[in-house]
Amino acid sequence: MAGKKIPKQLFLFLGLSTLIWLLITLSKEYRASLTFGVRYINVPQNRLMLGDNNNSLTMSVNANGFKILRTRIQNSILELDASLMQQDSKGRFYLLVSKQQPLLQEQLLSDVFIQSIRTDSIFLNLDVLASKKIAVRPNVKVNYHVGYGLTDEVTVNPDSILVSGSKKQLDTMQFLDHKPLILSDVKANFRQEVELLIQNPKGLKLSQEKVVIEGKVDKFTEGSVKVPFEVINVPKDVKITTLSAEVSVVFVIGLSDFNQIMPLSFKVECDYDYSKSKNLTYLIPRISKKPKTVKSVKIVPQTIDFLIQK
Repeated sequence: MAGKKIPKQLFLFLGLSTLIWLLITLSKEYRASLTFGVRYINVPQNRLMLGDNNNSLTMSVNANGFKILRTRIQNSILELDASLMQQDSKGRFYLLVSKQQPLLQEQLLSDVFIQSIRTDSIFLNLDVLASKKIAVRPNVKVNYHVGYGLTDEVTVNPDSILVSGSKKQLDTMQFLDHKPLILSDVKANFRQEVELLIQNPKGLKLSQEKVVIEGKVDKFTEGSVKVPFEVINVPKDVKITTLSAEVSVVFVIGLSDFNQIMPLSFKVECDYDYSKSKNLTYLIPRISKKPKTVKSVKIVPQTIDFLIQK
């Protein structure tokens, strides 16, 4: 036997009755405990609000059910005025919440009245706002085409960045990193913009967020020039005669700078006093001056025979 169908009018009656009951219930006055998030405003310019402050506030309010329901939905965050903070004998900063009640009341819906606030005072975790120039540490890996290489060191522009934020954080920062730059088969100058990285960016501000990495690249070749050498630290009563007057300086340099190299570009010295102190029967030529563009040098021969004339 099939069950009887429930009349649609019954559902309509139940729905209407529930709505009337809800309207009557919400129109009554209630005291309710509400919890709000907190946002601090008017923080002094020389202070920095750290992240681990009290971020909620619980208060008891009087209002009808409608207003309480709307307040729960609309007023999720309330502002507290940090310019009213005080300092205790231990140097801690705090806010008296009771002094903030007029400001809090203004932020609530009309006819929602604060009766009490559970928290009497809120301690603030503040630090001195400071600025510091921090060097940027290059993180570059370059694979060069065969025979090519850097003519000078990789440069970072700018080489340091002004960072503002918590003094405690800045005191622990020695350098800034950037996103790694990896280049392959390089045979020309490169210039690339990369983003800076900071391990704990919360509360820190950078004067700029990117730097430019540059490198001058050239094809390298080997060259050789004959250079006369000088014997130094010879006593006045000693006369030295060397069996040769010059050496060959073999160097590696970029092709673009090759034609600028001449014998006068190098200075070679032999220290007689060093040979004597080591009981050597020969002099050792050393490079005392060379162009910055030269990548590497070697001297041929590596020793100079000499005679002492008496």
